[in-house]
Amino acid sequence: MKKLSVFLSVVLIAALLCVGAFAAPFVRAEKPVMTEPTVDMVLPRAMSKGPIAAAMSARLAKMERKNKTLQEKMADIRTVNRAKWLLIENLNMTERDAHYYIEKQAMDMRLSRHEVAENIIRTY
Repeated sequence: MKKLSVFLSVVLIAALLCVGAFAAPFVRAEKPVMTEPTVDMVLPRAMSKGPIAAAMSARLAKMERKNKTLQEKMADIRTVNRAKWLLIENLNMTERDAHYYIEKQAMDMRLSRHEVAENIIRTY
């Protein structure tokens, strides 16, 4: 994996140098030309085909799925915490009691903790 990382770094640097050398004559033009290409411009051109591109694409897709999953979990935790604090404020529960109440309701009603929390938020 380290060899792949080093190879990709070399490819990216070479691509940046080539694009920078290509853009140099246009710097004197009347309209400004970007001399420093961004990774978004160079990477797709440098590795548009081949197994490296496929591996990078698969890795990126996996990371995006993991990121989406983590974002959903964080949203669930925020919703449950909001419901806990509503129970604490309105029913004078302790945080431990509010947490236990949400978990117990979720088990008894066969719902997720997120759904129970949403019901509590709608109630209060």
